[in-house]
Amino acid sequence: MKRGLMYPISLLMAAATTSLTACSREHGTVAPSFERMLVQPRYEPYGASSFFPDGRAMRIPPTGTVSRERLADSALIPTVSPSATPGDSTQLPPSDELLAVGQSRFGIYCAVCHGALGDGNSVVATNMVECPPPSLLSANVRALPAATLFQVITDGFGRMPPYAAELPAEQRWAVIAYVRQLQSRAPAGSASASPKEPACGRRL
Repeated sequence: MKRGLMYPISLLMAAATTSLTACSREHGTVAPSFERMLVQPRYEPYGASSFFPDGRAMRIPPTGTVSRERLADSALIPTVSPSATPGDSTQLPPSDELLAVGQSRFGIYCAVCHGALGDGNSVVATNMVECPPPSLLSANVRALPAATLFQVITDGFGRMPPYAAELPAEQRWAVIAYVRQLQSRAPAGSASASPKEPACGRRL
């Protein structure tokens, strides 16, 4: 037998074992030696635990815990001031790159309710007769300070959920910059074509 065709016995045995293991898994069984690697003791989310006094597996963060994301965004988080002027500028200067990000995120998270043009015309709005999403082109929303819009995106408002987890602070400002662009492009009376907004608690 030529030397080039000879293989170590251990290599051949390893290949055979791998092949047999693959076959056994394919037929729904696992070799006992591999069972402990596939099935390991663990807690499920929101599961119970006899180890902790409160009986819950998930733990509450210690008081004062601040996420790394919050620290990174802290410089971009505004303070809503009563003296803020209506329609004031965004915290980040508008640029082509910022507006492109804002348009992208608006299309993903906002347009489904507020409409692609921000006028409140959307499939979701037509199915929310009692309290439809407001038009972002209305005089009320145009007059809101940018810091207020930032707070709405961060904390939610009415039936609108918070989007702080989905949108970092910089992207929230990008969305606001894009909304301001939509407002500047829309005619002054364009909001009148949007669905009427009945009284439904807090309104923008």
